[in-house]
Amino acid sequence: SVNCSTRRAPPRGDPARSSGMFTEDVDKSPKYGAAPIKMPFKLAGAPLPTSLPGARRERREANPFPWGDRARVTPEQVIEHCGWSGRRGHYQGFLLTVTCVTIASEAAEVALLSLILPHIRAEFSLSAAETDRVAMSIFFGQMLGCFLMGALADRLGRKPCGVVANALVAVGGYVSAIAPSASVLMLCRFFVGLGVGAAFVPVDMLAEACPDNLRSSKTQIANLSFSVGVVAITVVGMWMLDPLGWRVLAFVTAVPPTVALAMSLYLDESPTWLAERGKCEKAKRALNRVCVENTGRALPKGVRIVASESEPKHTEVSASENGETSERGVVDIDDASIAKEIPGGSFHDEDEERAGGKNVSSSASASALSPNDHLRASSAFWNLVGTPTNFARTVCLWTLAFVQTFNFYGLMLHSPTVFRKTSFLLKPAAPGEPLVKVENVSKIVFDYPAILVVNSGDIVGNLAALLALRVKINPRWVAATCAFVSVPLLFTPLSETLRVKRWGLVFVMLLGRIPAAPIGAMSWILNAVAYPTLFRATGHGYANAVARFGAVAASSMYSASPAVSIPIHAAALLVAVPAALFAPRGSLETQGGASGVLRRSCFSSRRR
Repeated sequence: SVNCSTRRAPPRGDPARSSGMFTEDVDKSPKYGAAPIKMPFKLAGAPLPTSLPGARRERREANPFPWGDRARVTPEQVIEHCGWSGRRGHYQGFLLTVTCVTIASEAAEVALLSLILPHIRAEFSLSAAETDRVAMSIFFGQMLGCFLMGALADRLGRKPCGVVANALVAVGGYVSAIAPSASVLMLCRFFVGLGVGAAFVPVDMLAEACPDNLRSSKTQIANLSFSVGVVAITVVGMWMLDPLGWRVLAFVTAVPPTVALAMSLYLDESPTWLAERGKCEKAKRALNRVCVENTGRALPKGVRIVASESEPKHTEVSASENGETSERGVVDIDDASIAKEIPGGSFHDEDEERAGGKNVSSSASASALSPNDHLRASSAFWNLVGTPTNFARTVCLWTLAFVQTFNFYGLMLHSPTVFRKTSFLLKPAAPGEPLVKVENVSKIVFDYPAILVVNSGDIVGNLAALLALRVKINPRWVAATCAFVSVPLLFTPLSETLRVKRWGLVFVMLLGRIPAAPIGAMSWILNAVAYPTLFRATGHGYANAVARFGAVAASSMYSASPAVSIPIHAAALLVAVPAALFAPRGSLETQGGASGVLRRSCFSSRRR
């Protein structure tokens, strides 16, 4: 591995100064860098880049690290100082690419079923109940994946969980293409759903690698890839489904998850998660790569990466054979952070500490903690609903997650004629009787232009949300605005003209999808920053599982008349508005939460 320590460079203009910023000896062989074939990003063990181009190098050199050689810093502090680099070959940009490919490929797998299900029913001669079971298999897998994969990502790490999820989606997709029976196909789609249920894990990993001022916009780019994946599978299906059949389309759809699997093998583990688990040296190596790529210099040799600014007091570590520290089954919990939420820990609100010139010492607060407090703080239950703030945050996020899928699937299910055209043929009802028109079940015809128009609403809505996030509008306000705007749009199908005319139905669904898509995207952004590191994926997974219940609830209203279902959907969207606005600040947010008048009136706190 590369020695990341630095030496004092000679003054500018000194002929002895090397062309790079580091003067230590590095591997000059053409194995890396000079080779004509470039890897997607610098491999572990490759020499770190020693210079930055032109003005960018001058700007970064003038901004040295603000920590001393023996300082203890958190991964969040390092990332805030280094910023973001999306340059070709840089790790943060590569992580964003992997996340987008993963989300888009899993979205395509979910949307695939709506295209191939009529063909599957015809090939295997399935009844309506059997067809429903095939359709539900992927959703049952998603629900289990949300619960299981989130807990595994917090326990075993983000990277292995992401690798396993991509493998499940890819293998399940390939086997689906050669499934000999409906039972085997259901099992394959279940495993695909299990992997798709972990789609939020790379989003959480991306959120942990972003500086605070760019986190929302970068995460939204990943969310936008979901809409791109849905549109992409529609275009591919339009070209491939009828001439080649559903099995070829299922095989082709499994290729992008395979690409995502190969790319995810090159990712580093999240340094934030590593620090929380006490694996400080591994966290520092991962952060060093970002530091060198973004600033041109590595972290000082004596800097130690820790989970929080004050040294954790209840972590047992052991030295491994290579000298690295490793976690021994004890969760890193900082006393000061626990005191923020433990009743009786002398903490009420972060803003109230400064009200009236008061400044509460976190160490003094932490001294009153008991072993039971530490035990409670290391449980998922306490971090999700164990305190009034945690409970309010979880209720708000779960409400938003439920409503966004309830509304989204309601829009899709109540206009089925947009997606499929019914073909008829003339045949006698009985021998010797006149010809009658009957549905030709052996011929499935999709209205692909209508599908593309409706699905493009997701892209338009998510692009508008991305622009809002880039001008620093809080995701809570974006979600609340979209939910509020969706309410009057729900009532447009009651118009007789729009309901009867096919173009009117397509137009109505397009209008409904534009504001509906950003609600789900903002839900993912808020969940990705809501909970502490060791419970972030668990909390996000639970919220996504609640969202699956929203889809089931929308499906249960399939037969209800619009006069009944539309007011119910409108009421749900109105509930989502305060749920978004009043969601308390998440653990990764340095600012945000219920803001302005809402902060002062509802939380009795001052703006920082």
